[in-house]
Amino acid sequence: MKDVGDGTRRAPIVYGRNRSFGVPEKTMQVRVKLFATLSRYALNGVPGIPFEMELSEGATLGDVVGQLKLPREEVKVFFVNGRARPEDWILQPGDEVGIFPLVAGG
Repeated sequence: MKDVGDGTRRAPIVYGRNRSFGVPEKTMQVRVKLFATLSRYALNGVPGIPFEMELSEGATLGDVVGQLKLPREEVKVFFVNGRARPEDWILQPGDEVGIFPLVAGG
């Protein structure tokens, strides 16, 4: 007779996600374009040109802002696949993300 749970272990829960040590976290690729004054933070070093970014599955637009170290006070509008979305929007593999700063003028 087997003991209950024999041969399996529960993965520890870290910040609400199951993670097992030694098992790589699933990731995804998204394409990001930074506009206007935010373009200086582009990972590829070329303003105005979209770049690929690797994120954890379930990442949000806020995670993109954090990973790129964008000043939150400068970020105003997010677009995912051409539609305006809130900062807590969960991204999907292959999404195209546009991030705009606050724009002033007449």
